[in-house]
Amino acid sequence: MNKRILAALTFCLLAALTLGQAQAGTSSEQARQLMALSGMNEQVEAMPGLMDRVLDQQAAEGGMSDAQLQALSTALQAGFEPERMKREMREYIQARLAVGDARTALDWLNSSLGRRVTELEGAADSPEVQAEMMRILQGGESGVPERRQALLDRFDAATGASEMSVEMILGIQRGMVSAALRAAGVPDEQLDMAMAQAEASRGQLQAAVTEQNRVAFGVIYRDLSDAELGKYVTFAESKAGRGYHQAMLEGFVKAIESAAERSGEAIVVGGR
Repeated sequence: MNKRILAALTFCLLAALTLGQAQAGTSSEQARQLMALSGMNEQVEAMPGLMDRVLDQQAAEGGMSDAQLQALSTALQAGFEPERMKREMREYIQARLAVGDARTALDWLNSSLGRRVTELEGAADSPEVQAEMMRILQGGESGVPERRQALLDRFDAATGASEMSVEMILGIQRGMVSAALRAAGVPDEQLDMAMAQAEASRGQLQAAVTEQNRVAFGVIYRDLSDAELGKYVTFAESKAGRGYHQAMLEGFVKAIESAAERSGEAIVVGGR
C-alpha cells in the first residue's frame, strides 16, 4: 500500500490516542464527555474528508474514471456519516468501559498535562506534522534518542495503537468488499476467499504501520519533556488507561467497519 495512503488512513487514529476489559457501566454522559474531551468527536467528523483525501491520492495514481471516483466519494460520504459513527462509538464505550476507569480517564483528560496531550494529538493531522512524518519516513533523521524511543514503544504497546491501526485499515477493506460481494450474490466460498486474501496482508501491513507509528509518535509528542511523556506512558499502562484506550480505539474501529460496510452497500446500489 502506498505510504501516503497508509498515512492518511492512520493519522485519524493517531490523533485520537488520549482516548481491558472490566465490568462495564459507563454512563451515556460519561461517554459523551470522553468523546468530547479526547478530541474524538473532531476526529470522527473529519472522516468524510479523510476518505476524500484517500480518493484524491487514488485519482492521482490513475485507474479510475471521474464518474467512478464521484460515485465512490458519494458512497463514502453517506457511509461515514459522523453523527451515526459517534453514536455507535458511545454505545460501544458504554458497553465496554468500567465506570471507575471512565472516571479516572476523565480526571486525566481534565488535567493540565492531559489537555496538553490532547492538543498535540489533535494537531497530528496538520500539514506541518504530516510533512515532518513523511520526511522521516522517506529517509530523514528522526532525532529521537534511544531512551525516549523506548518510552514511545511502551506507549504503543500499552494502547495497542499499531494493532488498532491495522484493524482499522483491514476493517475498511473487509466492510466494503464483503458488502459488495454479498450484494452481488457471490457464494460464501468466494467471500471467504476474499476475506482470507485481505487477512494475508496483515503481517506486511503490521510492519509498515508499526514503523510509521514509531515516527508519528516521535513527531506528535516532540514538545513533551521526557518527564511529561513518562507520566503519559504511566497512565496508558495503568489499568484505567489500558481499559480507556482499548474501549475508545476498539469503538473507533468498530464504527469505521460499520461505515465501510454501509459505503460498500451504497456503491452496489448506486451501480445498479
